[in-house]
Amino acid sequence: MVEFVNRVITGLVSVAVIVAVLGSLRRRPFRRDLVWLSLSLVLGVIAQIVLGGITVLTDLNPRRRPGPLHPGDRHPHRRRRAPSSCR
Repeated sequence: MVEFVNRVITGLVSVAVIVAVLGSLRRRPFRRDLVWLSLSLVLGVIAQIVLGGITVLTDLNPRRRPGPLHPGDRHPHRRRRAPSSCR
């Protein structure tokens, strides 16, 4: 079920990115900065596809994930908060 929902969301995001790229190319007056920004969205989607593929290949093992794919994951450089009794 998780993979199905992930694919549906990826499909919707991909359609939105395609619309953004086409819109930036058709915009008059033409703005080169918008084209570059919309093309960077394509790179972001490709990066998410690669990370998702690696996650599936490792059988969703959290120790082998290539990045913080879940908002609750701890960042390795984030300092831990002191307990409330120590403040």
